[in-house]
Amino acid sequence: QGAVVDRLRVHRRRIISSNKLSLRNRMICQDNRQSNGPLQVRQSSLEQVQHKSELCKLLIEDRSLSEDARQCISRCLYDLTDGKDIKDISMGEASLLIQAYALLILQVGIGAGSTGGSGSKFVEDTMSSILRLFQIFENPPDSVLPAESSRDNVYQLALCATITACYKFPPIGDTKGPFMGGPAVTACFDCLQYLLTESVPSMKSAVFESRIVGFIIHRDLSNFLEILHKIIHNNNSIDRASCQYDEELSGLGNMCLWLSLKIEDNKLKAIHRKGVSPEFIVEDPTSIIDTMRRANTLQTNNELDSLVQTIFCDPSFCKRMSLHPSIVNFVRESVDMLLRRPLPHIPLVLPLSLEHLARSMSREDVEKDHDGLIQFSLQLLYSMMFLDCESKSPFTIDPRLLPLKETLEMLGSKCVEDNNQRSGMMLLFESLKGLISNHCPDITRSMDKTTLICQKVGEPSDEMKKDYISPTLVCDAIRSCFCDGVVSNETAGMRAESMFKLCQAVNPCSEIDVAVVRAILTDSNSQPKFINYSALVKDPLVILKAKAAVWKCRGTRRIMLRVLQNLMKANEAEVMKYSTTDQVAKEFLTSRDAIIVRCLLFVCQSGFLLEETGRENSTPSHCVMSTNLIRSVVTQRLGIVATLIKQNLADITLDWLVEFIPESFFDSPILLNILLDRGSLSPTSRLITASAALRIAVANSSRGESITRQLASVSLSILIESFYLVIGPVGIPVSVLREDDGQDVTNICRKSMFRM
Repeated sequence: QGAVVDRLRVHRRRIISSNKLSLRNRMICQDNRQSNGPLQVRQSSLEQVQHKSELCKLLIEDRSLSEDARQCISRCLYDLTDGKDIKDISMGEASLLIQAYALLILQVGIGAGSTGGSGSKFVEDTMSSILRLFQIFENPPDSVLPAESSRDNVYQLALCATITACYKFPPIGDTKGPFMGGPAVTACFDCLQYLLTESVPSMKSAVFESRIVGFIIHRDLSNFLEILHKIIHNNNSIDRASCQYDEELSGLGNMCLWLSLKIEDNKLKAIHRKGVSPEFIVEDPTSIIDTMRRANTLQTNNELDSLVQTIFCDPSFCKRMSLHPSIVNFVRESVDMLLRRPLPHIPLVLPLSLEHLARSMSREDVEKDHDGLIQFSLQLLYSMMFLDCESKSPFTIDPRLLPLKETLEMLGSKCVEDNNQRSGMMLLFESLKGLISNHCPDITRSMDKTTLICQKVGEPSDEMKKDYISPTLVCDAIRSCFCDGVVSNETAGMRAESMFKLCQAVNPCSEIDVAVVRAILTDSNSQPKFINYSALVKDPLVILKAKAAVWKCRGTRRIMLRVLQNLMKANEAEVMKYSTTDQVAKEFLTSRDAIIVRCLLFVCQSGFLLEETGRENSTPSHCVMSTNLIRSVVTQRLGIVATLIKQNLADITLDWLVEFIPESFFDSPILLNILLDRGSLSPTSRLITASAALRIAVANSSRGESITRQLASVSLSILIESFYLVIGPVGIPVSVLREDDGQDVTNICRKSMFRM
């Protein structure tokens, strides 16, 4: 041992002396970590790779040195267990020795010969030492296995080292049968059999054992070799390509065949089934993830479906599984397993059951115990993944009918409390947010920034804070604003708005929006209309059918505008998703927003609708929320103002638009192009458009002097060109010129001229 250590020290000095500059830089980086931290990490990793590669080359080239190293490891393993009790064994020392042993035989091999440092004698001694080590430990029965144990790392390393020694040993790894016997082969089998059947210290190790046995039964050699390298190198970032060698795969396959001939299939299957039972799945789902990835028979699929459904239906199981970082992979593999089957693909979570589970949850229950939240989140993640892959299936959910925003908010708060970036809860939150962003981007955007028309409401009373506000109560409050005998509908409207805000805090947005629209569109002489949220998302303009009393009452008007904004965002996301091209989607959305802005402009400029009722000498007032909504739409959707002007917007409405919506100036380049194109409009419409463009240019001259000058010049040129229409043709009555709709052309042009 002393000779081996001395030779390794000499070799290490050579490597260090050949890298003096890098070591010096490392020392400098250690003195100044803040400025050169990344450089220190890069140099340290490069040196480690160089040390490993140089040492591995030296051991492979020098057979005597490698034999001395193997003999040293064998002797250390023997001394670790020779005549010692469990109290005298250090778990850290055992882990390092077993890992060094596994790395040595993995990189260098077991050698040839019959000495203590190579060949069958080396395998026999090391297998016997590992067997004695685990025979010293006292293992609990399977019925009372703890979730984790201090011996889990040692057990996983020992199992991987034993398997590596077996498939590297020529009588096992280089033979396809019949297999040879001997003391070394017997020692390999005894050690491997004891590790698989007698020495499992915890549920975590039982799941790992189940994974290993599953690889052996199904001959999953590529993944088997990958997990061996990850455990032995203690590096989960190792990719499959870096450890796939034909000779290793061949030896590993021969080892699986050898072990399956030694141990009965029923025993191996029993070991594998133990790791995929619900009690073990919730602690570590990696074994069932591998099983679902390999599933290819209908019988196996049915068994796995029942296991997955058992997890989904039990809130306590879902909560325990959320602690493991493989929770998202578990859901993804269950969906992929379903999609690999022949049609029809019927998901485990159906839309109606998910909607029922969503209705059964409340914010108060979630704050007390979030088991139901995690259960709903898991089922929602499954349904969203299925929707992402099979969007045309009749069994997909309508995500807008579910409380997506509320679920993300509550999950996010739990993640903040957890404060672990790689926990299962955080990964679940990130996966759900990504899927919701793909299908309902308006929901995630509304969580990131405050809306433009967000206004404060009055502070709710203590009675409202104590009582639960349901959508039905909000509907009753809205209807009460228009009942006969109400002293002040403004007071009732403010009360309805306060209840609406409280209801939004504890109920899904979709349910509230549907209830509000039904209440707004229903009068005292008609039955409530049946409207679902999907229909509202497809056609948000239906809310504009509200009667004038809804617009006149401040509280109900603000409720309606909030619902309208939510529906506009949802409709935009649906249109952008299902339109054939972006241009088609933009044209549709521009037409939709033009109708909304035209209606809001009529309401805002018609002051009699917004008079403060219940007061003498009431004066018209502007609705701040309506104005802000118009400004936001005009800002986001260029071309709306030009479209409205081409549609012969009323003069009084145009005056209000120019005065209170300064964003109308953004359409000046579009108006300029329309006026320069002589064939796009009739002479009358061209003069009307020039009158509106001149008014916009004069009112917003400080915003862009160049474009306003061009707009004013073109408008005045059109006025001069159209002067013959103002005075009418010579020698005939001026009223003889008529538009297609019968209007007097001369009269219309005169009005536009005087306005200009």
